[in-house]
Amino acid sequence: MNLLTKNYIFGEVQSWVYSIEWQKRGLPHAHILIWLKNKIHADQIDKIISAEFPDPDADQILFNIMKKHDTWAMWKLKSKMPVHERWKM
Repeated sequence: MNLLTKNYIFGEVQSWVYSIEWQKRGLPHAHILIWLKNKIHADQIDKIISAEFPDPDADQILFNIMKKHDTWAMWKLKSKMPVHERWKM
């Protein structure tokens, strides 16, 4: 939280609150709500928040880690398969 609130990653922080929860597989995740002194407008969001898969040519190790642990993508792939084929992967 210090990184986000004291280093002005999104701007000067007015106040904040967070909650940490554990998923069924035991992995923690956080819900964070931050109030900023100056608003971020919709056209600024993509400059601040983004996500993408790593380029396998630039970082093969990171790409392989993502491929191995990306259970959401695997779930989407399996959900399109016939039930009897899903657990063979």
